[in-house]
Amino acid sequence: MNILIIGCGHLGSALANKFDKHGHDVSVVDDNPDSIHLLGEDFDGIFVTGVAMDMDVLRDAGVESCDAVAVVTSDDNLNITVSQIVKKFFGVENVIARITDSSRENVFKKKFGLRTLCQTNLSANAMYAAIMGIGDNVTTSDDSTFIIDTIRIEDKYVGRHVSELPLTMGAKLFGVKRSNGETIIYDSIKDFKIEQGDSALFISMGT
Repeated sequence: MNILIIGCGHLGSALANKFDKHGHDVSVVDDNPDSIHLLGEDFDGIFVTGVAMDMDVLRDAGVESCDAVAVVTSDDNLNITVSQIVKKFFGVENVIARITDSSRENVFKKKFGLRTLCQTNLSANAMYAAIMGIGDNVTTSDDSTFIIDTIRIEDKYVGRHVSELPLTMGAKLFGVKRSNGETIIYDSIKDFKIEQGDSALFISMGT
């Protein structure tokens, strides 16, 4: 896939390095040229210095041919604005915006029709699960930070295969926890059905 990442902070650089290591074509945009140092020494993608709201900068980064865009700067308003530009002017449908203000997440989804990932909510859910003993803690792998998150599966998915669960960019389903405490590791070869009371276990990138 051709992936465009807006923002090269801790999250953006970790995401860029991850996609790059898995063989994807990655472009990164950041207004700070020094941010390139957060990318791995073996990073094989493109780094473009510039303001993400500038459409010429987005074109230089390959937005017109990308398959997905992750807008992950530390500024919620900038993320929403850039996401709208990418969707409206460049016709990219697979766009996800990082949101830190949990109170605004639903507004952005409903009013603007944007796909968002709220790190505040993800971290809160993971911390709650860890404290209550119903999930796992934050862990690290390959020098990147991940959140292991437990999310109650909506009843509308009961009876459907686990592979039908929706995923957000950067999240990976690795298991299902039954109401009796049993954990079933997800294997795409063995696509089991969801039962009442199941919770999905996801791994997502943290900061």
